Amino acid sequence: MLALLFVLIYYISMKHDIFKTLRIIFCLLAVACCAVMIFVFAYFDWWWGVMCAVCAVLFTLLMLLFKRLQSDCEAEQEKTQTKDFINSDN
Repeated sequence: MLALLFVLIYYISMKHDIFKTLRIIFCLLAVACCAVMIFVFAYFDWWWGVMCAVCAVLFTLLMLLFKRLQSDCEAEQEKTQTKDFINSDN
C-alpha cells in the first residue's frame, strides 16, 4: 500500500495542475473523517473512532504533502520562465 502511494506521488509530480485538486480532495476527506469520528465514538467501539482519527491525520498529511509539492513545482516553473528582454522596463 505504501509503495502504491509513492508511485502515485511520483506519477502526480509529473503533472503540475492536479496538485490543487488533490489538496481539496484530501482536505474534504480529512474534514469528513473528523465529522464521522464524533458519531463513531458515540455509537461504536472506541477502536473504530481511533481509526477515523488516524485516517483524518493521514489525509491531512497528504494534503500538506501535495501543498508542498505544488509550491515546489510553481517555484521551479518560475525559475524556468524566460525573461522578455525586449519588453522589459530596464
